[in-house]
Parts: sequence; structure tokens; C-alpha cells
Amino acid sequence: MSSKDDIKLFISESEDLIQKTEEEILSFEENPENSKPIKELFFTFHTLKGLTAMAGFDNLSKFCHHFESLLENAKEKKVSKSKRQNFIGMLFESLDVLRNFLNRVKKGDLSDIDGNFVEDIKNSFESFETVYDITFIQSLNQEEITKLLNQKQNKSFKIYVRLEDTCVFKKVRLFIIFRALNENGKICCTNPAPEDLEKATLRNEFEIYYITQNKKDKISQVLDEILEIENKVITPLNSGEFKKTITDLKEKWETEKSESMSSELLLDDYDEEEDIEEIERVSEIVGDFSEDNIKITSVKVNIEHLEELMNYFGELIIMKNHINQLLKKKQDRTLVRLIDKMDKPFLDIQEILFKLKLVRVESTFRKYKRLVRDVANETGKKLRLILEGTNVEIDRKILEEINSPLVQLIRNAIYHGIESPRERVKKGKNELGTLRLRTYRRSGSIFIEVQDDGMGINYDKIREKVVSRRYYNSEDAKQLSDEDLHQFILMPGFSTLSDADILSGRGMGLAIMAEKIKELGGDFNIQSQKNIGTKFTIEVPFTRAILRAQLIQIADDLFAIPTENIKQIYFYNPNQVEYIEGEQYYKIKSKSLPVIHLDEHLNMVDKSTTNSYKKIAIWCQRDEENSVVFIADKQLQQLDVVVKPFKSNYSDSRDILGSSITGEGGICLIIDVLSIISNKLNENIISKLK
Repeated sequence: MSSKDDIKLFISESEDLIQKTEEEILSFEENPENSKPIKELFFTFHTLKGLTAMAGFDNLSKFCHHFESLLENAKEKKVSKSKRQNFIGMLFESLDVLRNFLNRVKKGDLSDIDGNFVEDIKNSFESFETVYDITFIQSLNQEEITKLLNQKQNKSFKIYVRLEDTCVFKKVRLFIIFRALNENGKICCTNPAPEDLEKATLRNEFEIYYITQNKKDKISQVLDEILEIENKVITPLNSGEFKKTITDLKEKWETEKSESMSSELLLDDYDEEEDIEEIERVSEIVGDFSEDNIKITSVKVNIEHLEELMNYFGELIIMKNHINQLLKKKQDRTLVRLIDKMDKPFLDIQEILFKLKLVRVESTFRKYKRLVRDVANETGKKLRLILEGTNVEIDRKILEEINSPLVQLIRNAIYHGIESPRERVKKGKNELGTLRLRTYRRSGSIFIEVQDDGMGINYDKIREKVVSRRYYNSEDAKQLSDEDLHQFILMPGFSTLSDADILSGRGMGLAIMAEKIKELGGDFNIQSQKNIGTKFTIEVPFTRAILRAQLIQIADDLFAIPTENIKQIYFYNPNQVEYIEGEQYYKIKSKSLPVIHLDEHLNMVDKSTTNSYKKIAIWCQRDEENSVVFIADKQLQQLDVVVKPFKSNYSDSRDILGSSITGEGGICLIIDVLSIISNKLNENIISKLK
């Protein structure tokens, strides 16, 4: 029995190896002539074989050994073009076996994989070098079928088979079923046709037309011995029914084939060389993987230990702030200078801890290659994924939180944004679509763009929906800009259209994603142009652990504003306030900026009351183009604050980023500047529309 430490090591090491396996498979698929990925996969499975054996998973270790043997043969002699797709499919299916097993182990299930399954896989791998090809089942012609039916004791059957949804290596399972049946009779035909049957297994079900001397019970017994068959129905047919059914199927296939050939004529003008160039560019996405250096340059740290360390450091920051306050009151200059000297090592430690919490976005974004591949195959679309700025670093927790919105945006871009190859050719586009994922950092924020070159958002349909919902009449709706219409797209439940276009795919989902981004203190932007494409931009804070903040007083309560959002602080001058269309603006350097009175905005006091404090005007920016002026009661000191999550049972306000404890032990709430500015600007847009 393996120890807990063995299992922990297995989980830790397997995650990296499985991720590397996926990258190498994708690299091989993009450039099959390059033998390096096969060599890397061979060494990876060799390592996995030893790792799984060490953890006590003997059957899984045998599975890795069989795959290692298959890869060794592929390494010595290249996989032929005719078998390349089958080979790549087997690689991905093996990856799914490993990943599913690892997920079970993480949940505490330490049971090994089935030994019979491993034996089936071994047989299928051996067959791959020789007869492993479903199309070795050739449909018989009418003369051959009649000859078989005329033989005494022969019986004809239609066999319906459905594989389990959890079945991996579906093509292997088909091979085993066909081999078992052919040992006891003759397969005359299948539905779908043998050459199309691999695609049919995506639906997990198919039909076999079968002649044998055995009875129905014997056929059932043969199929019962095969794993991963969820359901089977064996129906006896008389000779006439059997031949007519097969004839009808073949006529149907011929009709579909001729229709397909005529539709292919639409692509005659397509430049094949250009297509090859585009596919070659795809290979640039996956970089070369160098061998691991012998020297140990890094160690793995349990993330729970890191979080615990951050919490302790946060407590030290709070205590240091408290000591500073006490010493200033006592006016002990010697001790104050000594404490001030601690700022430098504290900042150094803080920077090191930040670096430990930071991860490159590449660690998550490279996993999207498989997502893009699978969704593209599912929808019958061709596209390449371009990753830019993968070396940008971000707080691990924030990266985890934005994963779900990004996955949804990527899926939507493929499903509803990028057109089918035929549509793209009709529009004069390359049939190979482009999906670009770009990341960059600006000030204290991380920006992530998801951009496709598809059909774009249909704004006319949005206007129709606005009118049908009676938000505006048809004349006023025509005056709405794209930016105005985006506000409606982000309304929950707005875009529940039945049409399968870009809007129906990005309706309720967009509202949920935008809400998620706001919870993180970020922002969400949309740009789209018809037949050019759509770009979604997500803006999230760089980190939310420890911030340099300006303490302010509103009424009798403490609040903090991150200094990275503050451009300048002034004494409040009522003479600089002006009214434009009923809204207050504050004039600074010939600029008129929207005003937000924080006491009113946060419902701290009644609007009619006044206080004796000398108020301050805080110029805050979301970016270079969007600013507001916050009016607060009093300016206090600046200090480092440890951000703790803020949740209230009495309010669903998005205006608070978190909470913290001051040096004197008081609680202050950290204002979410980006969220307040975004909401204010949106309110101004909507008010102008009215």
C-alpha cells in the first residue's frame, strides 16, 4: 500500500507530465514531420510508467508501458499518413485516461484501472501496426449477401450498439466488437458506412448488419464479454428485409456523396498553398521544449503553505503600522528612525512574497490549445490560436477566477463568432479562422483580449430586441451607438434569442461573465465590426493581497483608496463645481470631471447634513481617458493595507474591494475605484440616451 507521501508525489509529478504530454501531442499534430514530439512523448510515458508503479497503480503502469512500446515503434519508423489521424486520436485518448485517473486520485479514489481494459489496449496497439483500421470491414454487394443468405442455417440480424459515454479509445472498442463478431459470422454492412463509422462514435451508437449460424442468445453472449457497451438490441430480419435495408442505406449514401461533391465545387478557387502556409504558422504557437536541466533551480511549494505565509506577513504589516502610530504619539525619534529602517526589508520581503504568488498566464493559457482543438473539431471549423504576452505574470487567485469567463469567451468565439470554412470562403476570407488571446499589463491592471476574425455582432438584431422589449421605439433605437447597445447585451436575460447567431450565444453568458469580472474589481469591454470580428477585453487588478492605500474619512468611518488609482488630491473648492445637464462636474486644469460625493454614494449621511471637516477632492483614474473626482471629508495617512475579502449579508454593493485593519486596530473598507468609475460612466451614457 502506497504512503500518503507517495500519492502526493504522484499527483504533483503527474500534473506536470500530463500537461507536457498534451503540449507534445498538439505539437506533433501541427507538424507531423517533426519527430521530436514523439521522442519527448516516449520519455514522458517512460517516466509515468515508473511513477505509477511507485504509487502502486500496477495496471496503469502497464498501460503506460504499452504506450511506451507503441511510441518506440513510431519513433523508429514514421507513422504513415493514412494512419496519422488514428494515431493522434489514440494519443489524445490515452491522455484523457491519465487525466481522468489523476482526477479520481485527487478525490481520494485510489482504485487502479481495469486489467481487462489494459489487455484490450495492448491488443489494439499491436493491431495498429497491421490491421488496425475500421475500414477493413467492407460492405458486401448484393450478390455476396444473397449467396450467404442462401446457405443453410445462416440467419440475418440487425445489431444496435451504444457505447458508454465514458468510453475512451472508442475506435479500439469498435475494432474489438468487429473482430469478435467476425469470428462467429460475417459483417455485411454498418450504419453509418464503415469509412464514416469513426465519426459516428462521437454519438456513441451505430448499427451492424450481420449474418451468422448462431442464435440471438449466442450473439448477445459474445457482446456481453466486451467492456464499455452500454446497450445493445439484436433484431432478427428475414432475407427480404435484410437485403432491402442494406440497399436503401447504400442508395442514401450515394445521394449524400453526390451532394457533398457538388458542394465542394464552391471551394475550387481556394489557394491550397496559402492554406499550407497558414497551417505552418500554427506550429509557431507551440515552442520547442528543451530537455530538463540536471541542476535543480526550483522547488515546488504547497500553495497552502504559501497562503499561510502571506497571512502571517499580513499580520506583521498590521502590527508594524500599529507600532508606528504608538511611537509617533510618544515622539520617540530614535525608535521611530529604527522602525523606519525596517521599511526597506519589509518591502523586499513583500516583493519576494508577491513574486511567489505570481504565475505566468502561460500556465493556464497553454491549456486552451486543447480546448480550441476539440471545439473546432466538434463544430467542423478550422482555426488557429495565437497566444501573445504569455510571459505576463498575475496573482494566482485572480488567474483562477478569470479562467471560467475566458473559457466561455473562447468557446463562444468558435461556436458563434468564427464562420464555417465554406462561409469564410464565400466572404473572401481564408477558411482558416484566427482566434487571438493577448495579455498585457498597464499600471496596476492586467488586460486580456479575446479576439476573433469572424462575423461580428449583429447590432441590427440587438436593436430589434430593444424595440421588442419596449426600451425604445424604432426611431430612437436607430440612434443608439454600438457602445450604447453593449449596455443592453450585458443585461441579464436580454439576449435570449432563438436564432443560433453570435447574439444568442453571447447573451446571458456575457452578463454573468461581466458580473464575475466586476466581483474581482475589474472591467469588461466589447468591440465588434461586421464581418471583421469581435474583441472582448477583460481588465482585472494585478493583485489583491497587499496594497499601498490612502486612508480617508467619510462621516465618522475609515475608508481607503489604492494609491495606484489616485492621480492627485486637492482641497475641495465649491467654486470649481459646475453643472452640465443637471450633473455635477469638477473643473481641474481645463477638464470637467464627473463628481461623486462618497458620503452620498455610500449612504453614509443624509444629503442635507454637513460636517465641519475641510473636505478634499480626489482625482481618480480608470485609465487615461476616464476619470472622476471623489469628494471625501478628510485626508489621513498613507499605509500598506492587507486586503481581506469583504462580504456582507445586508448589501450586494460592488463598491467595496475588501476590508483591512489599520495600525490602531480599526477596520477600514477599501473602495473599488474601477467599479465605481465604470458604473458612473455607464449611468451617464444611459442618462444621455433618455
